[in-house]
Amino acid sequence: MKTSLEQSVPAQATNPGWTPAQSAGSRTTESLCARLTAGTSRAAVTFAGQGVEVFDELATLIESSPTARALVVQVSEVTRRWPNVVDFARAGAFDQGFDPWLWASTPAARPERAYLASSPVSQPAILLCQAARWASCLDLGLRAAVASGGIVAATGHSQGIMAAVLAAETGAGAVSPDRVVEMLEWMAWQGVHMAASYRRL
Repeated sequence: MKTSLEQSVPAQATNPGWTPAQSAGSRTTESLCARLTAGTSRAAVTFAGQGVEVFDELATLIESSPTARALVVQVSEVTRRWPNVVDFARAGAFDQGFDPWLWASTPAARPERAYLASSPVSQPAILLCQAARWASCLDLGLRAAVASGGIVAATGHSQGIMAAVLAAETGAGAVSPDRVVEMLEWMAWQGVHMAASYRRL
C-alpha cells in the first residue's frame, strides 16, 4: 500500500515536535526529497495492489496526517450512503455498508473479515488507502519534488495502477476528494462484476 519512497519516512516525521536530527532514517528521506527538488536526482513512485490490513493502515494515516484524515472523512460522507444507491442495492453490494472513517477510527465497528475482503469492498478500500497515503507523502516533502520535476513517473501493480493515475492527475496539487470518490465508485463496480463472475464459475 505504501509508495516506494514513503516506506522510508518514519512515523515520527509527522509529529509536530519532531526534528530531523532525531532519526537517521528521516535524514535519508529529507536528503532524498531535497535532491529530487533540486533536480540532482529523479525518481518514480510505485503503488502496490494489495497485501496489508487496509483499515489498520488507514487508522495509522488518520492519526498521523491531518490531510489524510480530512480526505477519509470527506470521502466517507459519500460512501456511507452507497447501500442506498439503487444500482448497488440491486447488485447486492454493501449490505453492511461502506464507512472507511468508522472502520479505521473504531476497529470494533468493523464488519467481519470476509465482508471486508470481498471484492466490492476491498477494491475501493485499497484505493482510498493509497490516495490517503499519497496525500500524506505530498505533505511530507514530495510536493516540492513533484513540482520541480523530480518525480518523473508513477506506476502500480495490479489495482495500484489506479492510484498511480490519481497521483499523476494530482501533480503537486491537493488530492481531490471528489475525484477519489469517482474512482472508488469505479473500483466498487469492478468488484461487483468480479464477484458476480466468480459466482458463475
